[in-house]
Amino acid sequence: AGVGFIALFGVAVLNGMVLIGTFRDLAAHGVSDVVERVRQGTAARLRPVLMTASVASLGFLPMALSNGAGAEVQRPLATVVIGGLITATALTLLVLPVMYVLYHGRERSGKAKALPATVLLVMGFFSVPTHAQMQRFSLDEALRTAQSNAPAVLAARAEAERMEALRGAASDMPKAEVLYMRGQYNAYVKEDNNITATQTIPFPTLIAARSSAAKAEAGVAQAQRLLTESDVAWQVRSAWHRLQYLHALEALLREQDSTWTELARTNALRAETGDVSPLERTTAQVRAGQSQDELRRHRNLLDAERVAFGSLLGLKQAADVHAAPLLSLADALPDTSAYQGPELRLLNERLQAAEQQHRVERNAFLPDLTVGYFNQTLIGTAMDAASTRLATRSDRFQGFQLGVSLPLWARPQSARSKAAAWQEEAAQHALSDGERRWRTELTAALQRIASDRATLVWYTEEALPNADRILTTSRTAF
Repeated sequence: AGVGFIALFGVAVLNGMVLIGTFRDLAAHGVSDVVERVRQGTAARLRPVLMTASVASLGFLPMALSNGAGAEVQRPLATVVIGGLITATALTLLVLPVMYVLYHGRERSGKAKALPATVLLVMGFFSVPTHAQMQRFSLDEALRTAQSNAPAVLAARAEAERMEALRGAASDMPKAEVLYMRGQYNAYVKEDNNITATQTIPFPTLIAARSSAAKAEAGVAQAQRLLTESDVAWQVRSAWHRLQYLHALEALLREQDSTWTELARTNALRAETGDVSPLERTTAQVRAGQSQDELRRHRNLLDAERVAFGSLLGLKQAADVHAAPLLSLADALPDTSAYQGPELRLLNERLQAAEQQHRVERNAFLPDLTVGYFNQTLIGTAMDAASTRLATRSDRFQGFQLGVSLPLWARPQSARSKAAAWQEEAAQHALSDGERRWRTELTAALQRIASDRATLVWYTEEALPNADRILTTSRTAF
């Protein structure tokens, strides 16, 4: 990459020197107008500059696409050169002529108005790709994108899948134990051997309680996922409507700016004829400047909201919305009497999980069961009552074991059971508090909607017509 930058600097400087040299040759041949000099020189050197960049870029293209041996060295070099040549060529053909005009602006004879037009042309050239690359979303598209890309949603889904996978671990049991014994455990014979296998099994009701607890925990994770998706959807809706509002407000601010600018111009003309005082002219100019500053600050706010909107959608760049007219509130409110929000569902799931965990701790007092099997030799042991035949190495004896495991010290388990009972009670109180807050917030939201609807009716039927009449009268008077 470093070598690529060195090569790139050489080509960029060479193209700039060629273009500036052409400007100087035209000046020496009598072209005194700097804008005309730039126009002729740029047209004359357009093909050589483009050919230089194109040949170098095409030459490095195989290196940029290589995947064989040495590609880790060739691809960074080619990427730097190709991308840099594209940028350097645009700067050479657009920015460098503008800078030349700025530097030699005094040589222009009466062509002062050409510079702002040239600068605006270049600024427009660079601003068009930026706005063209910015993605614009409808509300449905924004919601789908957020549900697919938002990190919070992806994390909640992964956690839900993890808890669902853990349900299979609810029936976990201790590892089976296999023992091999060899030696003099029966007589003086040293070749006796014993193989014993044992397995400890939790009490069946404890296994069932653990399975129910794992299912409840998976339900909590699913409820948390739904809550996260609902929160992200609400944030996306809020951000989308806010951008719509800011776009509509920008249109009003532009109209306001045009009105104050026109008023300032009119007052300036009337002040020259003595129709208005200098104070009124100055006041109009100040108000026009304030309007321009307000519009500028609003555009900065709009850019910040675009960045936040893109981040909310899980994108790495700013995003915007498709312009649409602002819609009024629906006349009929939805029926929320039987609706349970995701917050209440999460609290319900947590209560069920606490109840199941308390059940697990209660069943932990029950004993564990142990089953076993053994197979062994008893060399030299009599095989019958008359002792006429003794056991040999090929004679094996087998049997089974049954047992229970009882806790001798129950205080720790009693403490865990008591803590689970308190956790269940806390979850019950949290659910009651959540239901109370849900009803309170729902009532407050309905009241705000009713208040906003009344304000909208007044604004539509009275404020807007009066504002239009005031604006029409003011324009006519001035």
